[in-house]
Amino acid sequence: MQLDTEFLRQHYAAMSDEELRELNRDDLVEAARRIYDDEIAGRKAPAPAPVRRASSPKDEEVELDWLEDAAEAYSSYARPGTTDPSEGSVDARDALEAAGIPCHLELVEEPGEEQMQYRWRVLVPGKLIHRATSVIDRDIFNAEFEAQWKAIWKCSPTKNCA
Repeated sequence: MQLDTEFLRQHYAAMSDEELRELNRDDLVEAARRIYDDEIAGRKAPAPAPVRRASSPKDEEVELDWLEDAAEAYSSYARPGTTDPSEGSVDARDALEAAGIPCHLELVEEPGEEQMQYRWRVLVPGKLIHRATSVIDRDIFNAEFEAQWKAIWKCSPTKNCA
């Protein structure tokens, strides 16, 4: 399956200058890099800047030098035919940033049996992986588990749910 280049052009065009600069060009596939470069050139935007750490007391800039030792805290597959990040990936990234954990959302191509698949990965510094997975469990998966648990106990065998 080919990359939906028109969608990607529209997606990059809809991003703010800051959002566009936060993308790590090196993490993009070749076709996405060309579209990214075209968008940067068209805006005459400066080169990508370092990502800001969400809960830094001084909102200081943090380099992404930890990527070579990064660990995957969350991942999800894009819907077939798109490269849109799933809500889960964006929610995981937002939860980690709110907890002050530096993170990076990247798109990875994975060849499938019939078509190319795209997987979104949320990466964190390797030394923070346990804290990151705890935050994701607490902020994302616990809410799902709690809703299921409440639904089960709403109609337990001791209650008449009919």
